[in-house]
Amino acid sequence: MVSVARVIGAALAATPFLLSAARAGTVTSGINTSGTIGYSNNPFLLESPDGGVARGDVSVSTFVEEKSARSSLRVGANANYTKFSRLYRDSINLGAQVGFSRTFSRQLSFRAGLSMNSSIGGSYFTDPAFLTPDPTVVVPPVVDITLVGLQSRTTGVSASTGLTYTPDSRNSITLGHNGSIARFPGGFGRSEYSNISQSASYSRVISSRFNAGASVNVARVNYFGDDLGDAVIVSPQINGSLRVARQWTLSGGVGFSSTRVNISGGKLKSTDLSANFSACRADSRTNWCLNGSRSTGASSFDGVRTTTSFGTSYSYKLSSRDTISASGGYSRSGAPQLSVRGATSFLSGSTNYSRRFSSRISGQVTGGFTRSVFEGTRSNAYASIGINYNFGGDR
Repeated sequence: MVSVARVIGAALAATPFLLSAARAGTVTSGINTSGTIGYSNNPFLLESPDGGVARGDVSVSTFVEEKSARSSLRVGANANYTKFSRLYRDSINLGAQVGFSRTFSRQLSFRAGLSMNSSIGGSYFTDPAFLTPDPTVVVPPVVDITLVGLQSRTTGVSASTGLTYTPDSRNSITLGHNGSIARFPGGFGRSEYSNISQSASYSRVISSRFNAGASVNVARVNYFGDDLGDAVIVSPQINGSLRVARQWTLSGGVGFSSTRVNISGGKLKSTDLSANFSACRADSRTNWCLNGSRSTGASSFDGVRTTTSFGTSYSYKLSSRDTISASGGYSRSGAPQLSVRGATSFLSGSTNYSRRFSSRISGQVTGGFTRSVFEGTRSNAYASIGINYNFGGDR
């Protein structure tokens, strides 16, 4: 964690120099602070929890963003501290992000991003009650559901670049490169790995309401210390999006993932369906989305797995100050190809009421549940109340 903290500090210290190197433009900065108190009966989804616990949570996030006519640069960092009344050790989670984009001409643009995080495996993922819904707070997501229930630290670094060529108003081509590393100090039987991928995509505007295109992604997964489990995953897909009337937007893609995994004495080849979809409806007071995906990728236990996920979210503005929202999701990570371990599934649901007292102060009440099934069923119910304070400005 110390090394990640140093990197975060270096990123923040470098912010003024990065901003001065960019062309003069509008600089926006902000800090969000939040504090919550709540109760969970099994916050880390243990097999045999010893009763519920009260907990307090303090979060701070900050960002600086520079925008000019052709470029933008955003640097941010976030920290979260959690104190439990008993049973569990205090936890500290840290993250930092840098994003850059540049438009060279009407036809050519470039983007790049870097993110780092160090967090306790279950603290963010299993207890969303203690996360602020404010969009200025960036929380590192934990997408590997095999990590749920582990009270140990996960450290990750990811980077991405993308180059987009738009020859005319209807067509665009994008080339992308992504890389990530997952490290687990202390072991706990998990597999540390790197994941490097290259992608190419083409999109065409068919009409004012319909876009269509195709993409291909090639990923190389390398598990540290052992060639077994290393994999190459090739995923071609056709994509499309459609705007129905003024309020509905539909998008999705379908294809397949061809996987080649190193095994003892050779390689194991397999092909599986890959797909994603999203249906969203939005008006002045209501937002609703239904989404799903199926993909093959690296996991922290026993190598490559295919994960299927479904989720939905809903929010409704009761007034200019009051909003209610609800969300739910289900994910299933299939049995790995190199192990007799079974599949892992994760179910969650939450509701939230928030009220904005002023332009800077808001409060919220949240309740929900999480449930994991892997070599037994583990459940958690939680509730919290909290307050957020924002401050920042332009110059």
